[in-house]
Amino acid sequence: MMKSRLDGVRAEDRQVLEALALGGRETDLDVLLDVLDKDEEDVLDSLDRLLKAGIIRERRSAEVVLYSVTHTKFGDVVYRDLVPERRANLHRRMAAALELQYAQNPAALEIVGEHYRKAGDAGRAYRYLVAAAKRLADRSLIQEAWDLTEKAGTLEDSAFADLSADDFRSFRLDNLMVRANVHYNRAEWVDAEKTYRAALALAEESGDPRSACETRLQLATVLRRRGLHKDSRLFAEQALEASRRLHYREGVGDALHCMAALAWAEGNLDECERMANEGLLVAQGQHLADRRAELLLALTAAQATRGHLASATKGLTEAEGIFRELRMKRPRCLALANIAELLTWQGEPLQARQRAHVAVQLASELDYKLGRTAATRAMAVAALDLGLYDEAKMGLHEALDLAKEINLPEEILACLVGLAQLALEHHDLSGACVHAAAGLEVAVKRDPERYLPLLRSHLANALAHTDPQDALTLATAAQNAIPELPIPRRTQVQLALAYASLSLGKFETASAMGRHVLQTAGSRGFRLLSLQARALMTHLTEGQEQATHRSVGQELA
Repeated sequence: MMKSRLDGVRAEDRQVLEALALGGRETDLDVLLDVLDKDEEDVLDSLDRLLKAGIIRERRSAEVVLYSVTHTKFGDVVYRDLVPERRANLHRRMAAALELQYAQNPAALEIVGEHYRKAGDAGRAYRYLVAAAKRLADRSLIQEAWDLTEKAGTLEDSAFADLSADDFRSFRLDNLMVRANVHYNRAEWVDAEKTYRAALALAEESGDPRSACETRLQLATVLRRRGLHKDSRLFAEQALEASRRLHYREGVGDALHCMAALAWAEGNLDECERMANEGLLVAQGQHLADRRAELLLALTAAQATRGHLASATKGLTEAEGIFRELRMKRPRCLALANIAELLTWQGEPLQARQRAHVAVQLASELDYKLGRTAATRAMAVAALDLGLYDEAKMGLHEALDLAKEINLPEEILACLVGLAQLALEHHDLSGACVHAAAGLEVAVKRDPERYLPLLRSHLANALAHTDPQDALTLATAAQNAIPELPIPRRTQVQLALAYASLSLGKFETASAMGRHVLQTAGSRGFRLLSLQARALMTHLTEGQEQATHRSVGQELA
């Protein structure tokens, strides 16, 4: 039926139809005229006849007139019947026309590149497909960007012959950076490192010092994620030195952020704050707002670890606002997860759960595995504090599986701590033993957030009735570590030790620890710990003191 309808189309009308069949999408009249290079009146007459025949349709948008075939099968038949030379020539003319008409429209990059690819012009196709992939990556359309880099990769050998050496290196560097970014997003650390190293070699070969700086910093970040801190520091220091030599402020800010994050991962809070504050002095002005927000993430991590929750919350809120305004979804996801953790500490688990939920949605949209792990854990911890035990258990196990999949010891450790606490609250002592013991194995290797004494306290609590001697040894080791801990973790350990002491029958020790927690939590704004300590003290006191703890606890709740 369709074939017979097309057989009745005039030769001059078929030429118009062939141009419309090229891309399977609407084509505006100006582009169509450029492709056909025929008299405008003749083209309009052909369009009228095709419209009357019901083979094409017309749509007007403002001052633009758009045409397309009415059924994809019409286009398929016409496209298949084109001889290869005619097809390639039409694609080349369509690419050139789109290039002319939509030079300032980033959305047209992929379409132009695809037409050049089908025209056999590998050099131009490679250029446009890489530019489109880069644009999609900037918009956080990760899978779409990856697909275009794959398509561009099939053209590299031909593009190398078509393009100048400098142009080819520049476009290939962009393609590698997009691919490395996708690997990082998926937590494919080894592939990300390999691709960034290839990009660095290309940047150095091209004599492009800024690109080399940026690539070194990306490498430093990946190596930090892999736990290779010495190599990470080397690349970050090289980038910092080169950026200062080039008077490249963006690079200086990025390098200082990278070094601050590395210091935090190593538990060096003083160095983390020093580097972040130095970076904030550099990251002044609207054009460096994204660097300021990244540096605030590092600074607030140190502040939160020290227990300066108000300062950390203020900084994180500013950073999240910047990321939201700039549509930087990946760092915004981490900022929201961090805010959720702070809100939990401050006794606002409902708000924490809401923020973490937004972070989970962002991470899922981006296929951002690191962000999804952190956000899922933060949401589960908030659910635990809300008494939503099934949700908490499911979320913590999901986060633990994700953390193991992407090999993130810090997140594995945090999930195991949460699962041990959940098991204790459910009086599942064997489960608490399993999770706490697994956490201890991780913590002795890598423990930037100082979870080890907390895990020992939880394990002591779980073993108190079945193996009191081991429980006492664990509790003593945890207590000996208290003076060296940052205030939030110290307070958390003291509360866990109070519960362990209660299980061991050491009521005076439990009471003393509980009072320490109340004193610190009250002055620092740790509402959740304060509430938990009040609940504990109602079991350790009598009379008026017990009534006071119960009354204040009810107010906090």
